Formats: sequence, C-alpha cells, structure tokens
Amino acid sequence: RHKCTNCAFKQGFEVGLLESNINEISLELVATPKGENQNRTLKKIAPTSVDFIEKEIRNKQLGFLGELFILKNEIAYLNKKGKSDLAKRVDHVSVTVGDGLGYDILSFELNGDEKKIEVKTTRGDITRPFYITRNEVDVSVNNSNNYYLYRLFDFDSNLNKGKYYEIKGNLTSSLTLDAVLFIAYPKPKDK
Repeated sequence: RHKCTNCAFKQGFEVGLLESNINEISLELVATPKGENQNRTLKKIAPTSVDFIEKEIRNKQLGFLGELFILKNEIAYLNKKGKSDLAKRVDHVSVTVGDGLGYDILSFELNGDEKKIEVKTTRGDITRPFYITRNEVDVSVNNSNNYYLYRLFDFDSNLNKGKYYEIKGNLTSSLTLDAVLFIAYPKPKDK
C-alpha cells in the first residue's frame, strides 16, 4: 500500500484509464447557477474515522475521469465544427506537462484563441461546493480573457454521462471563495 497518493494514483488508476478507451460520453451544458440558494452555515464537526489516503485516491480518480470527459468533449466539439486542426492540438496539460499550471486542459475557441480549462468534478448535484487552489484563482485572474472553469456534476462514470456549466474569466468575480485551509507560519517575535 502506497503512502503517497500521487504514486498510488500514477501506478494504478491513471495508467489504466489512459490505456482504456472511453467511447461514447454524454455531457449536457447547463446554465451557470446564480448562487441564491447557498447554504453557508457551519457544519457541526463530529469525530470520525477517515482513511484520508483512500479518500484522496478516490478524489483523484474522480477528478481525472472528469478531465478525460471534458477533454473528449472539447475534441469532439472542435471536430464537429470542422476544426480538426485545432482538435488535434487540444492537450491534457495536467498529464503532459504536470499538475500545477492552474488549469487541466488547453483547448481552443473556434477562431483559434486558447482556452485554459480547469475541471472540477462531483457525483453530487449542481449545488455541491468544490475546492479550488490559490494557484487556480491566480491563473484565472492573470488570464481572465481565456480562462474557463468547467464544473462537472451529476457525474456518472458507469453510464458515461454528466452535466456541466462554464465560468469564464476571473474566478474572484464569479465565485464566493471561503477559506477552509490556511498555510501557517510562526510570527516573528517582537524585538
């Protein structure tokens, strides 16, 4: 059993998915929610036993599958619109370059402009909140003309279907961002 979730993922699930052939998928683009029904009450925290390594691996699997579905959807869209030259250039950069660019897929508008797509996936419904990194937010701010967040939800990998909405541009303008984790440093001592 691996102690490093990235190693376990790379040596197992990701390899199997990249070698498998996901044929027919069904993704439905829906309107971006307005956020009026946000329930932002604090949850009561109760002690529980969680296998965090297993949870992280499951989350990575789900996220990777969502990326593959959006990748396939982007390629199919460009081919359908007669842009096979652009479809051939679509890149799953979180795999080919590495995670940490602030987006997962490099795709293209029909006019050839780049689209930097970050994919967030859940099996839950459209109201389910999601995690986003500081880097992803910063990249959206610095690339607001060509940054997209695709929120994939109601995702069923067994039936190869799901729904998604798109948010374009600076994510600080479109999302309510609540800090749930902080990087902490000791404060310097007063002299």
